[in-house]
Amino acid sequence: MAIQQHSLRKTFAAKEAKIPLLRVGFPIFDRHHLHRYPIIGYQGALNLLTQFVNTVLDVMEEQAPDHSFDLVR
Repeated sequence: MAIQQHSLRKTFAAKEAKIPLLRVGFPIFDRHHLHRYPIIGYQGALNLLTQFVNTVLDVMEEQAPDHSFDLVR
């Protein structure tokens, strides 16, 4: 229970500071089935890269002005 509260505090702190948060490892309590995606080895490197790029694209989409929204995708 203490680990979950610590994780949630970090998540809320990152949201309040508007810092993108890429959560990796175990346990992550507010996502479903992330334990099925390895984070070590070749496949793990691909999974981490995919998570990182998707986080960057989410931030770019949030910050994009309306007229350039489609260029971000």
